[in-house]
Amino acid sequence: MTLRLDAEDAQALDTLSLLEKLSASDAARRAIRQHAAAVLNRGPEEAES
Repeated sequence: MTLRLDAEDAQALDTLSLLEKLSASDAARRAIRQHAAAVLNRGPEEAES
């Protein structure tokens, strides 16, 4: 499986990764990981919206 990210998605994942590292609460880290997974899993039609 090859993942292709546009620059905006790559920047969003970098930001989410940093926020996860800085977050003090487990709930916040879980929410950030879920959001990052949603960015990676969205289809091409959603990526353009």
